[in-house]
Amino acid sequence: MKKNQQVWMLPVAGSLLLGAASALADQSIPPLERDYMDSTNRLTGSLRFGLNITGKFLNPGGSFNPHNAAANGHYDNGYVLRDVSGNAGNQTWNWGYDNKNQVNAGANTIDFQRTLAPNLPGENSSDTPSVGAEVTYDYQLGIKEDWHHLRYGVELAANYMPFSFSES
Repeated sequence: MKKNQQVWMLPVAGSLLLGAASALADQSIPPLERDYMDSTNRLTGSLRFGLNITGKFLNPGGSFNPHNAAANGHYDNGYVLRDVSGNAGNQTWNWGYDNKNQVNAGANTIDFQRTLAPNLPGENSSDTPSVGAEVTYDYQLGIKEDWHHLRYGVELAANYMPFSFSES
């Protein structure tokens, strides 16, 4: 059973951040870090790592999918569908075939074929780590002095991580 962990994540993260902020307020900041914190514009770059990335293919196998609703009554070389009477008497007039060799005159039957591939994979995962990059721009809007020099602003980030999935 999965529990919704996001409900308790916000209060815990807030408590940790407030605790860290109050601990930093009591300490003096070294000059090099003070210059970094006093800058209102920052552009930073960093590496990103993606581990255990999983992707899901929708409708694996296309027409070969045995769960495909369109496959019911449709064959590789013809069709047998429900007619307007609802197949009264377990018979239908809504049918057709592709080749006259399918007709068995002596047995009064028609042969239809349908190709199925029931074990096509629907999910793909990669255990190899993917390496990407991120660029971040920070802009400080202001400082709230009466809140222990609280700094607030905006941050924009763009990242790129190449990975691909394929099935054959």
